[in-house]
Amino acid sequence: MENKGNSGSRGNRGGRGNKGLFICFLCFFCFLCFARFARAQAPATTTVQDTVYKPDGTLASGSVVISWSPFLTADSKPVFGGTKTVTLTNGSLAVALTPNSGGTPSGTSYGVKFLQSGGVFFEETWVVPASSPLANPAQPVSVTQAGTPGSTTYYYWCTATNASGETLLSPSRITTTSHATLDGTNYNIITCATVSGATGYKAYRTTTSTAPSGTGLYLAGSSATTTINDQSNTLTSETIPTLNTTDPKTLAQVRVTAAPTPTVIFNATQVTGTAIVSTPSATQTITAPATAGLIPLQLKGNTTANANVLEIFDSQATPVRQSYFDSGGKLNTAQLITSTLATGTAPFSVASTTLVTNLNADTLDGIQGSSLVQTTRLISTTSPITGGGDLSADRTIACATCTTNAAALTANELMIGGGGQAAQALGSPGTTTTVLHGNAAGAPTYSAVSLTADVTGILPLANGGTGSATQNFVDLTTNQSVGGVKTFSQEVVSSQFLSGALVSVTFSTTPDFDAGLGNLLKLTLTGNVTSSTISNPTSGEQILLLLCQDATGSRTMAWPSNLKLAGGSYTLTTTASKCDTLTAAYDGSNWYEMARATNE
Repeated sequence: MENKGNSGSRGNRGGRGNKGLFICFLCFFCFLCFARFARAQAPATTTVQDTVYKPDGTLASGSVVISWSPFLTADSKPVFGGTKTVTLTNGSLAVALTPNSGGTPSGTSYGVKFLQSGGVFFEETWVVPASSPLANPAQPVSVTQAGTPGSTTYYYWCTATNASGETLLSPSRITTTSHATLDGTNYNIITCATVSGATGYKAYRTTTSTAPSGTGLYLAGSSATTTINDQSNTLTSETIPTLNTTDPKTLAQVRVTAAPTPTVIFNATQVTGTAIVSTPSATQTITAPATAGLIPLQLKGNTTANANVLEIFDSQATPVRQSYFDSGGKLNTAQLITSTLATGTAPFSVASTTLVTNLNADTLDGIQGSSLVQTTRLISTTSPITGGGDLSADRTIACATCTTNAAALTANELMIGGGGQAAQALGSPGTTTTVLHGNAAGAPTYSAVSLTADVTGILPLANGGTGSATQNFVDLTTNQSVGGVKTFSQEVVSSQFLSGALVSVTFSTTPDFDAGLGNLLKLTLTGNVTSSTISNPTSGEQILLLLCQDATGSRTMAWPSNLKLAGGSYTLTTTASKCDTLTAAYDGSNWYEMARATNE
């Protein structure tokens, strides 16, 4: 029992140990997956490369300390804050940094301090843009032998180059069949992986799987193509690249003239440019959002601080404020306000009717101000008009003999002249109607209205005219042509025959009889009609269709679908040159046959 219990206890401890081992393995596996994911998602870097000099022109040496606060890259990769120290030797500066241009928060930058011996230092700010370097090459495609193979082992590494610099090393490719002595007969052929945009390739050789580093005898050869022949046991001294320098940015390309101001805060999506700085090296642009109703920029005053919300200074050596918006939004300016609007559009609009003090204008409604008050201008009068004078005061104009009371004139009378002309009565309409006519001597006379000399324009219907420049009365006593549709509201009674013009319809296999052109429509059939229509009818209208065979005859007719035939059908006479007629009336929807005549 006791041994059994001990045995069971040991069994339990073994189970817990296996579970713990499993959990450890699972955690390690998750760590590997996370590390691989983190590497896959790592932000791209930009190489900053330049030569740094001392004030005396000699190459600088020392260290460069780069610091930054946390930020998100333009492609939303998070970057923790930190510092980085780079050794500066013989003026050579090269460092890879994550691009912060366009990052969040807006105005993200690197703080850079150059340190020299003796405590001398210099500080500046960097905004690093993205770059497009060559991709680091993949593992060499192959290493083959020319001549007699051997049993020597070598490791080969490739880099790609362009006019700017060189990439990092590729993974290695091993060969175990190299000839011990490499020359022009027995040599190794290294085929590097192709890199888009590369203008050359280099091959490095080692005898172990450890990647070469620093400066040493490593270079086996270089070529403008991906194929490099290693034909010598002697290697060339070369410095192994620690940075991809195929698209470097110089200090001039990353340096900003001042650190981003801490008093301006913009959302990253509202800013176009590298940063908002107090003295930018380029124009800072704020683009309005594409979404309707969103405002690209607002400047708001603070109720607890009665300060201006925006001030504009001139470009003097010591800038002077010229205009500003105060905390209430009012514009104050010491400069001329100029409008460049073209004539035809008011340069400004004023809703207030309150008078403006000291508002001077050269013209008002096109009238010079100097013309509005004149003491040298006179109003002169002649008898029987009296009064007048200059315009320096109110003036009265009077006429002692003029009739001013409308009741003093009898009905239809007209008073003219200076009082000496007696009142003249306007006659009744007709030849006795009189109007005032002037003459060359200036003595007006009255005479009858001349319809040819005194009347122009259009006489309305209410005054006995037609109301139209083109409309005439219908004269039934003589021959007269009257155009247009005439509608009579009462019965038309005529002692003479009212006839309509014969309308000839052009033949087709699908003719259209236009009732709007007339009531008598003639069609000569030169072939069979397969379908037909009657267009533009008026309710209550009657038409007569005259259908004639040509010299051949035997033509058939297909009637309109809305024509209701007596007995349901009507077959035309087939005799050559003979005609049939059909009379029909329209009720607003259909035509109904009223009469027919055949073989006429």
